[in-house]
Amino acid sequence: MKQYSRAQLETLQARLDEPPRFMIVVASPRQIDKRADIRVSYRNQYVLPIEIKGEWHPRLWTAIQEQLVLQYTAPRETTGYGVYLVLWAGGTEQPAPKDGGKRAKTSEELASRLQTFVALELQNLIEVRTLDISWPMSVTTIIWAQ
Repeated sequence: MKQYSRAQLETLQARLDEPPRFMIVVASPRQIDKRADIRVSYRNQYVLPIEIKGEWHPRLWTAIQEQLVLQYTAPRETTGYGVYLVLWAGGTEQPAPKDGGKRAKTSEELASRLQTFVALELQNLIEVRTLDISWPMSVTTIIWAQ
């Protein structure tokens, strides 16, 4: 068996006792609208709130400002940074756009239009992303053909 020095064992113990560097916290159903859906932190010093909305959500066009900016990026440890993640399900269920246009036809178009709802001085701090959760056309064709 390999012999370890006391200093090596103390170093190993310190590493094992070290708190996790990254932590991801998902809001519980009771916390919805009170905190970001996902909170990623690094050593509890830096925090990135992630607000998630489905494209069908009635507050799709307003939550970026009302929730993410005003509530979740306000704490000092976020330094103003945040992510607005929109789940794209094909574009058929969106509420009426608040920018006066028609419904977005692609997830990229929706992200681009939502980004315009972020104040100019926050454009480098708030990132809008979409995640396409729609069924691929080949899968949809197979399901409906059966």
